[in-house]
Amino acid sequence: MQRLTYEIPKDKTAFEQLVQGIRENFSQSLTFKEQTLMERLPFPEGKIYRRMNTACPVLWVAPHGFFGDALHTDYVAMISAEMMAGSCLVNNKQYRCPVPETGYGEIANLNDPDDPGPSSLVFIKKLLSATSIIRLKTGEAPYIVFLLNLPESIGPSVEITFATSDEKHDAQSSEWITRLKESIVLNDYDITFLEKRLPVYERTLFSYFFQKQNEIGPLRLIQIRLNCNEILYPETIAAVSDFLSRALSYTTQSENSSKEVLLQEQEIGLNQTSEKEADMRLVEQAGMKLTEIISRHYENAMIEAGTYLVNIFFDNDIERARQKKPVKDKSLYQLILYLQKQKNNAPSKSWLYNAVNLAVDSYDFKRFQTYGKLMLSHKILLLPIDSSSIKKNLIQEIVEKNFTVSQLKDRITQIKNSPPPPESLPVERQKPQRKKTTKENNIPRLLKKSEKTGDLLSKKILNVVEQPEKLFNKDVSQHFNKKSLTDISSGKRRQILRKLKKKHTGILSDIQQLKTLIRDHENYLHQYQNLMVEMENTLKL
Repeated sequence: MQRLTYEIPKDKTAFEQLVQGIRENFSQSLTFKEQTLMERLPFPEGKIYRRMNTACPVLWVAPHGFFGDALHTDYVAMISAEMMAGSCLVNNKQYRCPVPETGYGEIANLNDPDDPGPSSLVFIKKLLSATSIIRLKTGEAPYIVFLLNLPESIGPSVEITFATSDEKHDAQSSEWITRLKESIVLNDYDITFLEKRLPVYERTLFSYFFQKQNEIGPLRLIQIRLNCNEILYPETIAAVSDFLSRALSYTTQSENSSKEVLLQEQEIGLNQTSEKEADMRLVEQAGMKLTEIISRHYENAMIEAGTYLVNIFFDNDIERARQKKPVKDKSLYQLILYLQKQKNNAPSKSWLYNAVNLAVDSYDFKRFQTYGKLMLSHKILLLPIDSSSIKKNLIQEIVEKNFTVSQLKDRITQIKNSPPPPESLPVERQKPQRKKTTKENNIPRLLKKSEKTGDLLSKKILNVVEQPEKLFNKDVSQHFNKKSLTDISSGKRRQILRKLKKKHTGILSDIQQLKTLIRDHENYLHQYQNLMVEMENTLKL
C-alpha cells in the first residue's frame, strides 16, 4: 500500500504547515528515551546543516530531503548520526531538485556534482572538508553514507551500493563490507546489494567521490537508496534511523576489536571432545535455526543466537561456554563449515563466537541495569575482556561519559597498556602460640562444617528456586560461587540443576509467547496506521 506522500508546497506558509504536521506526528511516535535524544537536536528547517563528531569515522549525507524527493532522509541522517555519535551533512529542506512542478524552495540538485548552480559546489566543498577532518582526527579511511530515494521500486525496497579503494580492504575480502552485509540484511526490508568496481562516472556524489579517491585518499563509500514512500513516514523515522545507526556501528568496528585486550581470546576449543562423531542432522537443523534468528531481527539476534548455541552445543552450561568447551564440539565445528558454504544471510565464524560470548556477558550482567543501556558495538568491544570487575567499571564509564565506539577503543587500549597495580600485601599479625592440632583431627571437623553449610545452602536455594526475585536476592546470590556451591552434595546439586533448567525453559517459553504477542500487536499497529492514512486521504477529497 502506498504511504502518504507530500506534494511540493506552493508557498512558505504551506511549507511551514507541512513541516509542523510532520514534526508533530514524528514526536508522537517517539518513546521517552527517543524524545530525550531528540531534544538535543536542533532540526534547523530550511538550511544546510553540518554537525561534526571527529571521534567517529562515519559521515551521514542527505543531499535531498525535500517534499517530493527523498523526504525524511534529512531527519534520518541527523538522527542516525546522533545515535552513533557520528557526523552528518544534511540538506534540511533548503533546496529541491529541478522538477516540472512549481512551488516553494530553492532549485538545486545537490547530488549532482555537475549541477550548474553554485549551491552544489558549496555542498561538495563542505563534504570534502568534513571528510578531511574525519580522516585527520580518526586516522581511518572515512565511511561516507549517502541517503537517497529509490522512486522506481515497489514495496519496502532498499538498494545498497558499496565501494572502496583502501588497499587494506579490497572489495572482495574487506572485513567492513562483510560486517555491512551481516548487519544490514537483518530486517524486514527487501535488500539489494551492489558493488561498484569500475570508475564509470555517473552524475552522483557517490560516483564523484569514488573517482576522487586518488586525490583525497581512500574512502569507504555506502549509498543507501530507500523507497521513501513505502518505508519512510513520520512514525517510522526513529525506527529506520535506529536500524541504520546500529548497522553502521557494527560495520565500522575495528578488525582488531575481537583480538587480545586483557587476556588472549580463545576460539571455541575443539580438542576437548566428548563427541565421537558429528551429528549432521543437528548441524543442518542448527544452521537453519541460526539463519532464521538472524534474518528476523538484528537488535536481539546475537543474544538469541548465542543463547541457542549455549543451549544446544554447551548443554545449556554457561560455565562451559565461558571456558569455550562445548559438549558437542565436532557438531559445532561442522556447523561452522556448513554456514561458511551458505550464501546470503548465513552468519560468519567470528559472528558465532561473538554471539556465544555475548550470551555469557548478558547472563553475567543481567542484574546490572547499566549494561542494558549499551549499544551492541560497545558490548562487542568488551567481549575479549576477561576481568569481570574491569568490564563492569568500563560499562559504568561508557554510560556516564557517553563514550563513542572510538573512545571506548582508546580507553581499552589505555587499560591494556597500563601496568597492573601493585598488590598490597597484608601485614601478618603475630599470633599467640597455641598448641597445634593434628591434620587427622582437623579434617573430619572441617568436612562436618562444610557438609552443614552445604545442606543449609541447598535448602535455601530449593525453597526459592521458583521465585527469581528471592533466588537472586543478595542474601542468597552471594553464595553463588564455586567454593560455596561445592559444599553442597552432588545429589543436591543435580536436584537444584534440574529445577533450574525447568524454570529456565519456562521463562524462555514465556518470552517467546510475549514476542509473538508483540509481533501481532505491531502488525495491528501498522494496519491501524494504514487505515488512518486512508481515512485522512478521504477527508482531503
